[in-house]
Amino acid sequence: MALLSLVLILCVAGASALVAGAPSEQSSRMCMIYCQYGFRRNTDGHLMCVCKKSPCDEEAAPLEGYFCGRGPNRRECPSTHKCTIAPNDAYAVCCPRAQQPPERNPNKPGVCPQSSSHLMGICIARCTDDSECEGEQKCCGGCPRQCTNPVFAK
Repeated sequence: MALLSLVLILCVAGASALVAGAPSEQSSRMCMIYCQYGFRRNTDGHLMCVCKKSPCDEEAAPLEGYFCGRGPNRRECPSTHKCTIAPNDAYAVCCPRAQQPPERNPNKPGVCPQSSSHLMGICIARCTDDSECEGEQKCCGGCPRQCTNPVFAK
């Protein structure tokens, strides 16, 4: 019975510490709730005993229908979003980027030079479209597909 009284006193003391003042790192650890996305922080940056509604910055909603973690159902986030993965792999979602990337040009001017390679074996695609290539280079070839300087008509 004495042990039960001691446990109750500790629980009440811990609860009053949470309610009493501004939440601190110490008091947040005493919060006895599970939060899938972790705890919110107050304006001073201290953890509060309140669950975050989303793993994304500013608690923005993650993109529906995307799993960007490890595994066979992995789906890459679009360029407007970034992959946010829990340290324990509990979730892997596409969150909106704070700043949108510059527009990508999937089809740059010029044409691909005539390919002279007719290699057999494993084919590696080093690019998928022109936007992945530096400067004026274009994504050319069938196998291998790689960034190449374009040819311009005279």
